[in-house]
Amino acid sequence: MAYHHFHTEEFWENCPPELESFRADNDGIRNAYFLMGDQNDNPPTVMIMDLPPGGVLRHHFHNSERVEIVIRGEIHSAGSVFRAGDVMTARQGEAYGPNPVAGPDWATTAEMFSNYRGATETNYPMPDGEVLTVDLTDPTFGQSCRRSLSRSESANCIDRCASGPRSVHAAGSAGFT
Repeated sequence: MAYHHFHTEEFWENCPPELESFRADNDGIRNAYFLMGDQNDNPPTVMIMDLPPGGVLRHHFHNSERVEIVIRGEIHSAGSVFRAGDVMTARQGEAYGPNPVAGPDWATTAEMFSNYRGATETNYPMPDGEVLTVDLTDPTFGQSCRRSLSRSESANCIDRCASGPRSVHAAGSAGFT
């Protein structure tokens, strides 16, 4: 059995190799990944995310079922404040956000995805109805795009990312409003 201690730097180094470029510069947001099986089998995956005060992630969705539990601090979403022990859920294809928006202190959540691809592929609904799909395992995903996505500076990021080697799909999945 493996044990991982949250308050150590080693905890935050727990990451599949193909996600290292994503983790390298992520606006102070820290992520640790725990796969519940062999990666080749697309197993359920838990991501522990640590957000700095006021940290924001853009409106997005995943191609997996998702449960998120607040571990510490507070998350502001959907007109509510979620504190330690509170739970947020999203169905496959259900968009949410901007979420989480961290409160005045660091906030930590445990996000459980029904499969590994759901944890590593993020879909951003665009104003024109298309969806920008970003594969976080793609080493060509630029640092500037990553920073813009995490800061919700969507207009410039959309232009840069959509013109690059990203996948853009027409909307129509469940969860679009």
